[in-house]
Amino acid sequence: MKLKKTKEFFSGNLKILFLSIAIGLFACAIAVFAFSSPGSQPPNGNPIFWLLSGTSMYYTAGNVGIGTTTPAATLDVNGSIRTGNDVSVCSSTNAGAIKYISGSFYGCNGTTWTAFASANSGVPAGEVAYFNLSSCPSGWIAANGTNSTVDVRGEFIRGLDSGRGIDTGRVLASWQTDDFKSHTHGYSHTNIGGHDGNNGMVVTYGMSSFTTDATGGTETRPRNVALLACQKQ
Repeated sequence: MKLKKTKEFFSGNLKILFLSIAIGLFACAIAVFAFSSPGSQPPNGNPIFWLLSGTSMYYTAGNVGIGTTTPAATLDVNGSIRTGNDVSVCSSTNAGAIKYISGSFYGCNGTTWTAFASANSGVPAGEVAYFNLSSCPSGWIAANGTNSTVDVRGEFIRGLDSGRGIDTGRVLASWQTDDFKSHTHGYSHTNIGGHDGNNGMVVTYGMSSFTTDATGGTETRPRNVALLACQKQ
């Protein structure tokens, strides 16, 4: 008799336990569904709009603030943002993505990953700039006369006259040889008198022209520093 009552006691308690677990799981399911639905209110009174889709979590309304309670943009971060390398191929699917590799930021323009320093700095195509680098950075090519570039290797740059009248007859990207402005040098000479011992006459000799010794190198140039000239693509 005592054994039967013991079995009945345990059987009843197990039913109560299983029923309690079932109710708890059902309540959790309702809470998860409610808290992941737009406009729902979790216990602390703040709505949660994040939804799950497989391994992704997304948000479809309003602004998101990190480090701020008053986000003014779709994503408003009051602090720094850290990004790393993205091994994916740049395409129309991830256009606008940003990644960071070896000291440079890159953006996906829908076709290729392009360094911010060249793509988003407002530098127009065709601009020539000088770099303290052994090769041109991404988005730039050597200004060496190939690939529709101007060849400025070993040259000084002069502003295009554009009708001012100082360097007339020039067109854009035209080359000009070295030259001196026409000028003269003044000099003086002394007549030299001599005595002819044979006939007692005094003869005067004159020097009308002379040439100085050569000096200098192979070109005329100021002090300078050699840098790599590159043209923006």
